Amino acid sequence: MIKKPNIIIIRIIKIGLFALFCCTYSLYFSSCRNNPLDPGNISSDPLGLLDNNFNGSGYALFSSPVGGSARGVETESQSDGKIVVMGYASNGTNTDIMLLRYNIDGTLDNSFGINGCTLLPGPGNLDDKGLGLAVNKSTDEIVVTGFTYVSSGNREILTAKFSKNGGLISTVIFSASYTDIGFAVTFQPDGKILVCGETRLSGTNQELIILRYNNDLSVDSSFGSGGKVVYNPGTDAKGFGISMQGNDKIIVCGSVISGGKNNALVLRYSLSGIQDNSFGSGGVFRWNSGFGNDDFSNELVLQSDGKILIAGNSMNTLTSGLYVLRLTFNGTLDNTFGIGGVATYTTVSGYAQVYGIAVSSATGNIIVCGTGKIAEYNDGLVLRLNSNGMVDVSFATAGVYLFNGPHGNTDAANGLYIQNDRRIVVTGYSSNGTKEDVLTLRLK
Repeated sequence: MIKKPNIIIIRIIKIGLFALFCCTYSLYFSSCRNNPLDPGNISSDPLGLLDNNFNGSGYALFSSPVGGSARGVETESQSDGKIVVMGYASNGTNTDIMLLRYNIDGTLDNSFGINGCTLLPGPGNLDDKGLGLAVNKSTDEIVVTGFTYVSSGNREILTAKFSKNGGLISTVIFSASYTDIGFAVTFQPDGKILVCGETRLSGTNQELIILRYNNDLSVDSSFGSGGKVVYNPGTDAKGFGISMQGNDKIIVCGSVISGGKNNALVLRYSLSGIQDNSFGSGGVFRWNSGFGNDDFSNELVLQSDGKILIAGNSMNTLTSGLYVLRLTFNGTLDNTFGIGGVATYTTVSGYAQVYGIAVSSATGNIIVCGTGKIAEYNDGLVLRLNSNGMVDVSFATAGVYLFNGPHGNTDAANGLYIQNDRRIVVTGYSSNGTKEDVLTLRLK
């Protein structure tokens, strides 16, 4: 399982929305190559090359310390520049939440946890996975959310807090009657902790849920109803990404079923957990790419001007492409971005997916990561857009970096962040065909 669910394996090309946009970008690439010195297409570092100052090769692989496979899901930096990677590791039977820390030079930091690694088995000693990561920039403490299996066989939202050096401080479990999963976590400026995901409190549909905890992981009963807010539109809804907009607004992205198809979903709430009806249409932004596609908004990031960048996947039974939406402060598509507020990308094989997004505060460039299929296996993909939503062809190869690992098998890029020196740190996994190792790489 990777960071976000509902992944469909795509193997055949079908003409549709993403084929149309692929043609649009092909024309764009051609015009840029005819004028390579156009300042609108030239960006400063990084240029999309592996940084050999990172572990000597530009990347590091970490094998599961308990003998099975391991994946990196998200990554963030601490205040001293050290790199925290969150994911999970398997012993072949079950999985545990895992944290790693790397030094700036890409070597494992043995002062963190045990030899650079912390494992957290859940209370049931069954499958436990970390899916969301946040680092408190004031204290360097680490919070992870995800899920744990309990004896009933259901998944429950597990949120755990760690010291800056990987020691477990506390955990909390949110449990309803059915499936509960935490997908994303962030800190408020006051240190309180927000978690978003999915639950089912009543009825037959999954509901989007936001939980708020005090800094010590006690429930903040002043938020919503007893520390939680639930969005139930009468069909399945899930929350995959969460962020603060300024100091007093909460933005959540995810998916909602409408007309039998998943639609991208963005909501805004006040600090007290009240839905903001001035956002989007009646407090809700929904988007579907058309052509019978399912659309999932997997991650979001806020620009310095308060505009909202949403990264997601649009797919049907035959093709898959990634998209980036830009919304205005109040939740309408920003027509100055991409085509009508939408930028899209897919590979020549018709398969690309996105799991992470970041924006450079220095240049306004937008970086997304995920997977792209060119040949037999998926490669880790990093794509850079200019601030107007056009692919930045000065980056890597025509705007796209693909990581094909040392084993020539499946590779994926699940999460990323941009260092202060503008270099890009990415985590995911690399497979040798039998097992997977955590992949962490840095681009310059």
